[in-house]
Amino acid sequence: MHPTPPPVSFAAGLYWRRSKINGAKCVPAILALDGGRLRLSSADEVAFEAPCDEVEAHFTFLATMRLTVNGQAFDLVGKGANLSPKFTAEQLAELESLRAHAANQDTLGPNLAATASPTSLLDAAFDAQAMAANIKPWRTVLPAAGVRVS
Repeated sequence: MHPTPPPVSFAAGLYWRRSKINGAKCVPAILALDGGRLRLSSADEVAFEAPCDEVEAHFTFLATMRLTVNGQAFDLVGKGANLSPKFTAEQLAELESLRAHAANQDTLGPNLAATASPTSLLDAAFDAQAMAANIKPWRTVLPAAGVRVS
């Protein structure tokens, strides 16, 4: 029997790469972890919501995080393309609310909730370091929550 991982709360604004060639289909999304569940949502839909132990994560050297749920892969990057839509006001408000909740959950240390800023995604030009910085916290957060990382 595996020990139950501690509860982790974390949320960040990322870009869901729905197409590998069409930058307009790299849409702003919120990845939120709370209560042992991981949820990915765009402005239009909830892509998935699943228990952490049903999710597998893979990180590439090009700063892409691929989450696989029920055999379906979701590629997430830290920054969108120049053609990508911007985060909506509703998404930004949701992110602030989720991050405030995560900051009150002292599960991985007090500074973790502040490591990713949704507004930083909106202002920076293409920058591999910025892309990696927005994915990097998930390398620690996901395994701590019980997500399988390959």
